[in-house]
Amino acid sequence: MTITGVIDTGSGVGNHPSVWVDRCVLQGISNAYGNAVISQAFYASYITDSSVYDNASGAQNYNLVRNVNCDRIGGDAFTMSLAVINSSVSGLGQQPDSPPDFPDFHTDVWQFNGVANNIILYGITATERIGLTQAFQFDYVQSDVAIVDVLIAPWQNWALSHTYTNIYVKDSTINVLLDDTNSADQAWSPVGLHATDIFFDNVTFTTTPSAHSGVTYR
Repeated sequence: MTITGVIDTGSGVGNHPSVWVDRCVLQGISNAYGNAVISQAFYASYITDSSVYDNASGAQNYNLVRNVNCDRIGGDAFTMSLAVINSSVSGLGQQPDSPPDFPDFHTDVWQFNGVANNIILYGITATERIGLTQAFQFDYVQSDVAIVDVLIAPWQNWALSHTYTNIYVKDSTINVLLDDTNSADQAWSPVGLHATDIFFDNVTFTTTPSAHSGVTYR
């Protein structure tokens, strides 16, 4: 099945049955304006064994993303999804063939706005035609996050700031920035990093990150 528009149930958020998208193609018109998406009006949403192409957004706002390939995505790939497993993104952000009036997207491989616990990011690959963006971005307070077997393009950073507890990263390749400053001049991290039980286990870094209280490398 190919989905070219918005699948919706009506008004309201979280007041409707769940939806499971399986073995489908979400096909937009371009990475600037494509809008083949699943509405947030569903109580829960899942996408498996599917593809998202030529879209302004990737597989966003799902409870589960598994075996999903995203290509030619203008904005974030997997943002606001709670579990992303064995999935990939390529052609992320502005590309040479993007429209000349390409919007000023804030593009991340994965981001969560607000507070979320029990996040699983497993087997994510983002290495081909990845624009200037962040690998991951957590906002404010996050805890209980597992990141395993992730391969991110070496020029993408994961800026760790704010307050994080119980973050486990294993068998991955990713560049990490640890923020020690409390200066408001740091636009991406005005409060600094407050870390408790953050572990990097067998992780390859492009640049060796600095030592920080609450962060362990092994």
